[in-house]
Amino acid sequence: MENRFLNSFENLIILKVKTKNMDRFLNSLYKLDIDIYRVNVINYKEVIVEINEKEYSKIKRLNILNKINIIGYKGKKNKINVINYNKILLLSLFVGLCILIFLTNIIFKIEIKHSSEKIRNFVMEELNKNDIKTMQFRKNYKELEKIKNKVLNDNKDKLEWLEIERIGTKYIIKVEERKIKNITKDYKFQDIISNSDAVIKKIVATNGIKVKEVNEYVKKGDTIITGSIYLNDKIKKIVKATGEVYGEVWYKLSIEYPLVNDIKGETGKSKKVLSLNFFDKNIILFNKNKYKNSNVVKEYIFKNSIIPFSISYDTIYELKEISGIYTEGEGILNAREYSKRKIQEMLDNDEYIISSKVLKYNVNSNTIYMDIFYKLYMNITDSKEIKIEEGYHD
Repeated sequence: MENRFLNSFENLIILKVKTKNMDRFLNSLYKLDIDIYRVNVINYKEVIVEINEKEYSKIKRLNILNKINIIGYKGKKNKINVINYNKILLLSLFVGLCILIFLTNIIFKIEIKHSSEKIRNFVMEELNKNDIKTMQFRKNYKELEKIKNKVLNDNKDKLEWLEIERIGTKYIIKVEERKIKNITKDYKFQDIISNSDAVIKKIVATNGIKVKEVNEYVKKGDTIITGSIYLNDKIKKIVKATGEVYGEVWYKLSIEYPLVNDIKGETGKSKKVLSLNFFDKNIILFNKNKYKNSNVVKEYIFKNSIIPFSISYDTIYELKEISGIYTEGEGILNAREYSKRKIQEMLDNDEYIISSKVLKYNVNSNTIYMDIFYKLYMNITDSKEIKIEEGYHD
Protein backbone atom coordinates (compact mmCIF):
# COMPACT_ATOMS: atom_id res chain seq x y z
CA MET A 1 0.00 0.00 0.00
CA GLU A 2 2.83 2.40 0.82
CA ASN A 3 4.44 2.00 -2.62
CA ARG A 4 1.01 2.37 -4.29
CA PHE A 5 0.47 5.58 -2.36
CA LEU A 6 3.86 7.03 -3.20
CA ASN A 7 3.57 6.07 -6.86
CA SER A 8 0.07 7.51 -7.20
CA PHE A 9 1.20 10.74 -5.59
CA GLU A 10 3.54 11.46 -8.48
CA ASN A 11 0.74 13.02 -10.62
CA LEU A 12 -2.30 14.62 -8.99
CA ILE A 13 -5.09 16.50 -10.68
CA ILE A 14 -7.01 19.28 -8.92
CA LEU A 15 -10.72 19.45 -9.75
CA LYS A 16 -13.39 22.01 -8.93
CA VAL A 17 -16.83 20.36 -8.77
CA LYS A 18 -20.18 22.12 -8.72
CA THR A 19 -22.90 19.74 -7.53
CA LYS A 20 -26.49 19.90 -6.39
CA ASN A 21 -25.96 17.13 -3.83
CA MET A 22 -22.58 17.08 -2.12
CA ASP A 23 -23.15 13.82 -0.19
CA ARG A 24 -24.28 11.94 -3.27
CA PHE A 25 -21.21 13.14 -5.20
CA LEU A 26 -18.76 12.05 -2.50
CA ASN A 27 -20.52 8.67 -2.18
CA SER A 28 -20.20 8.22 -5.93
CA LEU A 29 -16.43 8.74 -5.66
CA TYR A 30 -16.31 6.08 -2.96
CA LYS A 31 -18.32 3.59 -5.08
CA LEU A 32 -15.97 4.16 -8.04
CA ASP A 33 -13.01 3.31 -5.72
CA ILE A 34 -11.33 6.67 -6.38
CA ASP A 35 -8.67 7.65 -3.82
CA ILE A 36 -9.13 11.24 -2.70
CA TYR A 37 -5.93 12.92 -1.46
CA ARG A 38 -7.49 16.23 -0.45
CA VAL A 39 -10.98 17.65 -0.12
CA ASN A 40 -11.73 21.34 0.34
CA VAL A 41 -15.44 22.14 0.67
CA ILE A 42 -16.06 25.72 -0.47
CA ASN A 43 -19.79 25.69 0.23
CA TYR A 44 -22.66 23.20 0.11
CA LYS A 45 -22.59 23.22 -3.72
CA GLU A 46 -18.86 23.53 -4.51
CA VAL A 47 -15.90 21.37 -3.57
CA ILE A 48 -12.25 21.06 -4.61
CA VAL A 49 -10.78 17.55 -4.71
CA GLU A 50 -7.35 16.15 -5.57
CA ILE A 51 -7.15 12.71 -7.19
CA ASN A 52 -4.63 10.69 -9.16
CA GLU A 53 -4.61 11.74 -12.80
CA LYS A 54 -4.98 8.09 -13.87
CA GLU A 55 -8.41 7.99 -12.23
CA TYR A 56 -9.74 11.09 -13.99
CA SER A 57 -11.50 8.92 -16.60
CA LYS A 58 -13.60 7.38 -13.79
CA ILE A 59 -14.75 10.70 -12.39
CA LYS A 60 -15.73 11.97 -15.85
CA ARG A 61 -18.69 9.59 -15.65
CA LEU A 62 -20.15 11.88 -13.03
CA ASN A 63 -19.93 14.92 -15.29
CA ILE A 64 -23.57 14.52 -16.40
CA LEU A 65 -25.00 15.43 -13.02
CA ASN A 66 -22.07 17.57 -11.87
CA LYS A 67 -19.96 20.27 -13.42
CA ILE A 68 -16.32 19.15 -13.15
CA ASN A 69 -13.41 21.42 -14.22
CA ILE A 70 -9.65 20.86 -14.05
CA ILE A 71 -8.06 23.83 -12.24
CA GLY A 72 -4.52 22.56 -11.71
CA TYR A 73 -1.97 19.79 -11.37
CA LYS A 74 0.52 18.58 -8.80
CA GLY A 75 3.59 16.38 -9.18
CA LYS A 76 5.47 15.74 -12.41
CA LYS A 77 2.79 17.10 -14.69
CA ASN A 78 2.71 20.38 -12.83
CA LYS A 79 6.50 20.71 -13.20
CA ILE A 80 6.21 19.90 -16.91
CA ASN A 81 3.49 22.52 -17.33
CA VAL A 82 5.62 25.10 -15.51
CA ILE A 83 8.62 24.22 -17.69
CA ASN A 84 6.55 24.38 -20.90
CA TYR A 85 5.05 27.71 -19.89
CA ASN A 86 8.48 29.16 -19.10
CA LYS A 87 10.53 27.27 -21.67
CA ILE A 88 11.69 30.37 -23.55
CA LEU A 89 12.78 32.02 -20.30
CA LEU A 90 14.46 28.83 -19.07
CA LEU A 91 16.19 28.32 -22.42
CA SER A 92 17.43 31.93 -22.35
CA LEU A 93 18.68 31.49 -18.80
CA PHE A 94 20.41 28.24 -19.71
CA VAL A 95 22.11 29.74 -22.80
CA GLY A 96 23.10 32.81 -20.78
CA LEU A 97 24.46 30.61 -18.01
CA CYS A 98 26.49 28.57 -20.51
CA ILE A 99 27.93 31.77 -22.00
CA LEU A 100 28.71 33.10 -18.53
CA ILE A 101 30.44 29.88 -17.49
CA PHE A 102 32.30 29.82 -20.80
CA LEU A 103 33.56 33.38 -20.30
CA THR A 104 34.50 32.80 -16.65
CA ASN A 105 36.75 29.95 -17.77
CA ILE A 106 38.71 32.18 -20.16
CA ILE A 107 41.84 33.97 -18.94
CA PHE A 108 41.77 37.60 -20.10
CA LYS A 109 44.72 38.98 -18.14
CA ILE A 110 48.05 37.86 -16.66
CA GLU A 111 49.49 40.09 -13.94
CA ILE A 112 53.05 39.53 -12.77
CA LYS A 113 53.94 41.16 -9.45
CA HIS A 114 57.59 42.22 -9.31
CA SER A 115 59.32 45.58 -9.20
CA SER A 116 61.71 44.74 -12.06
CA GLU A 117 60.36 45.05 -15.60
CA LYS A 118 63.15 42.78 -16.77
CA ILE A 119 62.02 40.00 -14.41
CA ARG A 120 58.35 40.54 -15.38
CA ASN A 121 59.17 40.21 -19.10
CA PHE A 122 61.36 37.16 -18.46
CA VAL A 123 58.67 35.37 -16.43
CA MET A 124 56.02 36.20 -19.05
CA GLU A 125 58.19 34.61 -21.75
CA GLU A 126 58.67 31.48 -19.64
CA LEU A 127 54.93 31.24 -18.97
CA ASN A 128 54.14 31.63 -22.67
CA LYS A 129 56.54 28.80 -23.45
CA ASN A 130 54.54 26.64 -21.04
CA ASP A 131 51.15 27.59 -22.52
CA ILE A 132 50.12 30.15 -19.90
CA LYS A 133 48.57 32.81 -22.14
CA THR A 134 45.60 35.14 -22.32
CA MET A 135 42.44 34.24 -24.26
CA GLN A 136 42.80 30.57 -23.39
CA PHE A 137 40.82 28.28 -21.10
CA ARG A 138 42.07 28.39 -17.54
CA LYS A 139 44.09 25.47 -16.26
CA ASN A 140 43.30 23.45 -13.17
CA TYR A 141 45.38 23.41 -9.98
CA LYS A 142 47.46 20.34 -10.92
CA GLU A 143 48.37 21.81 -14.32
CA LEU A 144 49.38 25.13 -12.77
CA GLU A 145 51.53 23.37 -10.15
CA LYS A 146 53.24 21.34 -12.87
CA ILE A 147 53.99 24.46 -14.93
CA LYS A 148 55.18 26.37 -11.86
CA ASN A 149 57.63 23.61 -10.91
CA LYS A 150 58.90 23.36 -14.48
CA VAL A 151 59.56 27.11 -14.73
CA LEU A 152 61.40 27.05 -11.40
CA ASN A 153 63.47 23.96 -12.34
CA ASP A 154 64.37 25.47 -15.71
CA ASN A 155 65.49 28.74 -14.09
CA LYS A 156 67.11 27.77 -10.79
CA ASP A 157 69.78 30.41 -11.24
CA LYS A 158 67.27 33.23 -11.75
CA LEU A 159 64.08 32.47 -9.81
CA GLU A 160 63.83 31.75 -6.10
CA TRP A 161 60.06 31.35 -5.78
CA LEU A 162 56.99 31.44 -8.01
CA GLU A 163 53.24 31.20 -7.38
CA ILE A 164 50.40 31.17 -9.92
CA GLU A 165 47.02 32.16 -8.51
CA ARG A 166 43.79 32.45 -10.49
CA ILE A 167 41.40 35.21 -9.42
CA GLY A 168 38.33 35.39 -11.62
CA THR A 169 39.46 35.64 -15.23
CA LYS A 170 43.09 36.51 -14.60
CA TYR A 171 46.26 34.89 -13.31
CA ILE A 172 48.19 36.65 -10.54
CA ILE A 173 51.87 35.65 -10.75
CA LYS A 174 54.01 36.27 -7.68
CA VAL A 175 57.74 35.82 -8.14
CA GLU A 176 60.94 36.27 -6.17
CA GLU A 177 64.25 36.70 -7.95
CA ARG A 178 67.08 34.46 -6.78
CA LYS A 179 69.68 36.58 -5.07
CA ILE A 180 73.04 35.36 -6.28
CA LYS A 181 76.00 36.57 -4.30
CA ASN A 182 78.10 39.08 -6.15
CA ILE A 183 81.49 37.62 -6.85
CA THR A 184 83.96 40.27 -5.81
CA LYS A 185 86.17 41.08 -8.75
CA ASP A 186 89.91 41.32 -8.24
CA TYR A 187 91.61 44.41 -9.69
CA LYS A 188 95.16 45.68 -9.45
CA PHE A 189 93.85 49.00 -8.10
CA GLN A 190 90.41 49.03 -6.50
CA ASP A 191 87.98 50.46 -3.94
CA ILE A 192 85.80 48.33 -1.67
CA ILE A 193 82.15 49.33 -2.20
CA SER A 194 78.73 48.24 -0.91
CA ASN A 195 76.73 45.80 -3.04
CA SER A 196 73.38 46.98 -1.61
CA ASP A 197 71.64 49.65 0.42
CA ALA A 198 72.51 48.97 4.05
CA VAL A 199 73.59 50.24 7.45
CA ILE A 200 77.23 49.30 8.10
CA LYS A 201 77.68 46.97 11.08
CA LYS A 202 81.30 45.89 10.71
CA ILE A 203 84.35 47.00 8.68
CA VAL A 204 87.56 44.99 8.44
CA ALA A 205 90.05 46.98 6.32
CA THR A 206 93.27 45.11 5.55
CA ASN A 207 94.50 47.65 3.00
CA GLY A 208 93.36 51.12 2.01
CA ILE A 209 91.59 53.91 3.91
CA LYS A 210 88.13 53.66 5.50
CA VAL A 211 85.83 56.45 4.33
CA LYS A 212 82.68 55.20 6.09
CA GLU A 213 81.99 54.28 9.70
CA VAL A 214 79.96 51.62 11.53
CA ASN A 215 76.21 52.48 11.79
CA GLU A 216 76.50 54.77 8.77
CA TYR A 217 73.93 54.33 5.99
CA VAL A 218 75.29 53.53 2.52
CA LYS A 219 73.67 53.08 -0.87
CA LYS A 220 74.57 50.41 -3.36
CA GLY A 221 77.85 51.39 -5.02
CA ASP A 222 79.07 53.73 -2.25
CA THR A 223 82.80 53.47 -1.47
CA ILE A 224 83.60 52.17 2.03
CA ILE A 225 87.36 51.46 1.80
CA THR A 226 89.24 53.46 -0.80
CA GLY A 227 92.51 52.60 -2.51
CA SER A 228 93.16 56.27 -3.35
CA ILE A 229 95.42 57.77 -0.67
CA TYR A 230 95.40 61.58 -0.61
CA LEU A 231 97.83 64.13 0.82
CA ASN A 232 96.86 67.80 0.77
CA ASP A 233 93.95 67.05 -1.53
CA LYS A 234 96.22 65.35 -4.04
CA ILE A 235 96.53 61.64 -4.76
CA LYS A 236 99.75 60.50 -3.18
CA LYS A 237 99.32 56.82 -3.87
CA ILE A 238 96.83 54.34 -5.35
CA VAL A 239 96.66 50.86 -3.85
CA LYS A 240 94.44 47.81 -4.01
CA ALA A 241 91.95 48.28 -1.18
CA THR A 242 91.06 45.00 0.53
CA GLY A 243 88.82 44.03 3.41
CA GLU A 244 85.30 42.91 4.28
CA VAL A 245 82.20 44.87 5.16
CA TYR A 246 79.05 43.60 6.86
CA GLY A 247 75.80 45.50 7.05
CA GLU A 248 72.14 45.42 7.99
CA VAL A 249 70.19 44.73 4.80
CA TRP A 250 66.40 44.88 4.35
CA TYR A 251 64.43 42.28 2.47
CA LYS A 252 60.69 41.66 1.95
CA LEU A 253 59.43 38.14 1.21
CA SER A 254 55.90 37.29 0.03
CA ILE A 255 54.80 33.70 0.57
CA GLU A 256 51.74 31.44 0.31
CA TYR A 257 51.25 28.61 2.76
CA PRO A 258 48.40 26.03 2.72
CA LEU A 259 45.94 25.29 5.50
CA VAL A 260 44.95 21.64 5.05
CA ASN A 261 41.82 20.16 6.65
CA ASP A 262 41.75 16.54 7.79
CA ILE A 263 38.45 14.93 6.67
CA LYS A 264 37.49 11.55 8.07
CA GLY A 265 34.84 9.26 6.60
CA GLU A 266 31.15 9.55 5.87
CA THR A 267 28.41 10.45 8.35
CA GLY A 268 25.93 8.07 6.71
CA LYS A 269 23.85 10.91 5.28
CA SER A 270 23.49 11.26 1.51
CA LYS A 271 21.19 12.80 -1.09
CA LYS A 272 20.70 12.75 -4.84
CA VAL A 273 20.75 15.91 -6.95
CA LEU A 274 20.74 16.90 -10.60
CA SER A 275 23.94 18.60 -11.77
CA LEU A 276 24.83 20.60 -14.90
CA ASN A 277 28.54 20.27 -15.68
CA PHE A 278 30.49 22.66 -17.91
CA PHE A 279 34.27 22.13 -18.11
CA ASP A 280 35.26 21.76 -14.44
CA LYS A 281 32.35 23.90 -13.22
CA ASN A 282 29.15 22.29 -12.00
CA ILE A 283 25.82 23.77 -11.05
CA ILE A 284 23.78 21.67 -8.63
CA LEU A 285 20.03 22.05 -8.95
CA PHE A 286 17.58 21.84 -6.03
CA ASN A 287 20.36 21.38 -3.47
CA LYS A 288 18.87 22.56 -0.19
CA ASN A 289 20.70 22.21 3.14
CA LYS A 290 24.16 21.89 1.64
CA TYR A 291 26.71 19.72 3.42
CA LYS A 292 29.73 21.57 4.78
CA ASN A 293 32.05 18.75 3.60
CA SER A 294 31.02 16.15 1.06
CA ASN A 295 32.07 13.61 -1.54
CA VAL A 296 30.26 13.45 -4.89
CA VAL A 297 29.70 10.36 -7.02
CA LYS A 298 28.46 11.22 -10.52
CA GLU A 299 26.15 9.13 -12.69
CA TYR A 300 25.94 10.74 -16.14
CA ILE A 301 22.57 11.10 -17.82
CA PHE A 302 23.99 13.00 -20.79
CA LYS A 303 27.63 13.28 -21.83
CA ASN A 304 29.24 14.16 -25.14
CA SER A 305 32.92 13.87 -26.05
CA ILE A 306 32.69 16.81 -28.47
CA ILE A 307 31.04 19.51 -26.37
CA PRO A 308 32.26 20.21 -22.80
CA PHE A 309 28.79 19.90 -21.28
CA SER A 310 27.12 17.06 -19.41
CA ILE A 311 24.18 16.36 -17.10
CA SER A 312 24.61 14.02 -14.18
CA TYR A 313 22.53 12.56 -11.37
CA ASP A 314 24.88 12.93 -8.41
CA THR A 315 24.94 11.18 -5.07
CA ILE A 316 26.36 13.53 -2.43
CA TYR A 317 27.74 11.86 0.69
CA GLU A 318 28.21 14.01 3.79
CA LEU A 319 31.73 13.84 5.26
CA LYS A 320 32.69 14.34 8.87
CA GLU A 321 35.44 16.86 9.62
CA ILE A 322 37.42 15.76 12.65
CA SER A 323 39.88 18.63 12.95
CA GLY A 324 42.09 20.88 10.89
CA ILE A 325 45.73 19.95 10.47
CA TYR A 326 46.49 23.64 10.97
CA THR A 327 44.44 26.21 12.77
CA GLU A 328 44.93 29.75 11.48
CA GLY A 329 47.37 30.48 14.32
CA GLU A 330 49.36 27.32 13.65
CA GLY A 331 49.35 28.11 9.94
CA ILE A 332 50.78 31.58 10.59
CA LEU A 333 53.58 30.14 12.73
CA ASN A 334 54.36 27.49 10.09
CA ALA A 335 54.28 30.09 7.32
CA ARG A 336 56.78 32.24 9.23
CA GLU A 337 59.02 29.22 9.83
CA TYR A 338 58.82 28.35 6.12
CA SER A 339 59.80 31.90 5.12
CA LYS A 340 62.67 31.81 7.63
CA ARG A 341 64.04 28.66 5.98
CA LYS A 342 63.81 30.32 2.56
CA ILE A 343 65.81 33.30 3.83
CA GLN A 344 68.41 31.12 5.55
CA GLU A 345 69.03 29.31 2.26
CA MET A 346 70.28 32.65 0.91
CA LEU A 347 72.70 33.29 3.76
CA ASP A 348 76.28 32.17 4.29
CA ASN A 349 77.55 30.78 7.60
CA ASP A 350 78.67 34.19 8.86
CA GLU A 351 75.35 35.84 7.99
CA TYR A 352 72.12 35.71 9.97
CA ILE A 353 68.63 37.11 10.49
CA ILE A 354 68.57 40.10 12.83
CA SER A 355 64.78 40.36 13.09
CA SER A 356 61.57 39.79 11.18
CA LYS A 357 58.10 41.34 11.14
CA VAL A 358 54.85 40.29 9.47
CA LEU A 359 53.70 43.29 7.42
CA LYS A 360 50.33 41.79 6.48
CA TYR A 361 48.57 38.48 5.96
CA ASN A 362 45.19 37.14 4.93
CA VAL A 363 43.58 33.74 4.66
CA ASN A 364 41.72 32.79 1.49
CA SER A 365 40.69 29.37 0.09
CA ASN A 366 42.57 27.48 2.82
CA THR A 367 45.79 29.38 1.99
CA ILE A 368 47.69 31.96 4.04
CA TYR A 369 49.13 34.88 2.04
CA MET A 370 51.84 36.68 4.00
CA ASP A 371 54.34 39.51 3.49
CA ILE A 372 57.30 39.44 5.91
CA PHE A 373 59.96 42.12 6.38
CA TYR A 374 63.47 40.93 7.34
CA LYS A 375 66.53 42.69 8.70
CA LEU A 376 69.58 40.64 7.71
CA TYR A 377 73.20 40.74 8.77
CA MET A 378 75.02 40.17 5.47
CA ASN A 379 78.37 40.56 3.78
CA ILE A 380 77.94 43.63 1.54
CA THR A 381 81.50 43.63 0.18
CA ASP A 382 82.07 44.41 -3.49
CA SER A 383 84.89 46.02 -5.45
CA LYS A 384 85.25 48.70 -8.08
CA GLU A 385 88.27 49.24 -10.28
CA ILE A 386 90.20 52.49 -9.93
CA LYS A 387 90.98 53.83 -13.38
CA ILE A 388 94.60 54.96 -13.60
CA GLU A 389 95.27 58.16 -15.52
CA GLU A 390 97.99 58.08 -18.12
CA GLY A 391 101.35 59.06 -16.68
CA TYR A 392 100.68 57.71 -13.16
CA HIS A 393 103.57 55.63 -11.74
CA ASP A 394 103.12 53.28 -8.77
